[in-house]
Amino acid sequence: MEHLSIKMVVKMILSLSFVPLNDVLIVAARLKRYIIEEKSVDVLCLFEWFQTEYLENDVSSKKIVFWNVFERTRQYIPRTTNSLEVYHRHLNTFIDIKQTSIIPILNELKNEQFIVENKSSIFCMITNQNAQKIR
Repeated sequence: MEHLSIKMVVKMILSLSFVPLNDVLIVAARLKRYIIEEKSVDVLCLFEWFQTEYLENDVSSKKIVFWNVFERTRQYIPRTTNSLEVYHRHLNTFIDIKQTSIIPILNELKNEQFIVENKSSIFCMITNQNAQKIR
């Protein structure tokens, strides 16, 4: 490979968030050596910016411990605290429509509502029947 693609290096940089916290700097150093060996100046500039901003910065919101999600992933804890982002991801997974318009989304939400309402009404019917048997 003559030159690294910026897209590939961005993915490599993003993957640092899934490396064990104590190994992030070691893996980042290996990544930097790899970029230097490939003689890709543009990509090296990108990595050095990341290094300055997120590996060496003392600002609390940019510290490694703030953006590293290795332990959260191992413990099946959501990688974000943004509830809307989590809901959006679940909705996209649930609906599974690549080019969405509002109509298919509404239809899927109606179907889900129907299923939920029927489950609750069946539960209520069973609960009422059991309550009547007890009396």
